[in-house]
Amino acid sequence: MSLRNTKFVYTDLDDTIITSKKDAKFLYKGQHYKDLFDVPPEVVQAFQKLIEQGINTGIATGRDYRKVYPLLTQTNMFNLPTITDDGACVYINNKCVKASYIDKSVIDRLIVLAKKFKNISYSINTPFGVYVSKNKSWWTLQDEFFNEKYHNEMFKLRYVDLSKVSNFYNDEITAITISTRPIALKPLNQREIDFFIDLNNYGNVTVTKYKQDVVIRPNESKASGIFWVKNNFNNKITKDNTVCFGDNHNDVDLFKWSNLSVAVNNAKDVYKTFAKYQADNCENLGVAKFINQFLLK
Repeated sequence: MSLRNTKFVYTDLDDTIITSKKDAKFLYKGQHYKDLFDVPPEVVQAFQKLIEQGINTGIATGRDYRKVYPLLTQTNMFNLPTITDDGACVYINNKCVKASYIDKSVIDRLIVLAKKFKNISYSINTPFGVYVSKNKSWWTLQDEFFNEKYHNEMFKLRYVDLSKVSNFYNDEITAITISTRPIALKPLNQREIDFFIDLNNYGNVTVTKYKQDVVIRPNESKASGIFWVKNNFNNKITKDNTVCFGDNHNDVDLFKWSNLSVAVNNAKDVYKTFAKYQADNCENLGVAKFINQFLLK
């Protein structure tokens, strides 16, 4: 299928159009954080030119909406609904119009574990804000930092202690990040961490281990997010006219679906094999180069 058929573009953010190889820019309570919205001007211009040419563009990311919204307000790069939380949520005009939630059985089990292991730290994403534990970790402090620097009344930060509750409010949770090595507390050992990895046996969820963190999400994907956009927003989206840029395991479903999928060269080889095309590295402005060479007239 020819790239000349392109009518829509969806892109991942981290290490696809925003490199993680830059040094940290912010210091907050002893923790260093990078600028999550540091999109190179060449990339911004390329996406703006796509829109001027009549090609619609959007974001499909694993980030929650709070970590996307400032980018939407700072640039005119995107005009399609925003897919967040690896497909669990879709936003239009700052409103969540689609959300999938973690099964209540998984949340109930997590509450049991929070009572058993009081030395964990966690961030709980909902479509309307984030709840964090009072036990600190790199992740919870990042949430506090975001709440201060990029305050958004619609997506507030709140504190919760799961060890002191029997249920979680309305159970509308789109993602949970558990840090098993919180700041100033004893880290969990592997046997204890396995209790949290085992949460995938309590409901239809995806559980991913990242070093000392365990991330739990509904069993959705970025592709299912695009299907929602197609069915509810623009039925002209097809696998033959939609370019999808990505770099990681959570982009593979997009690579498989789109006949115009593009992996940046910094992606692992195992992920690149699923993409139909390849672009230069993220830090070398690969997506911008690809757009300028193949998509713009």
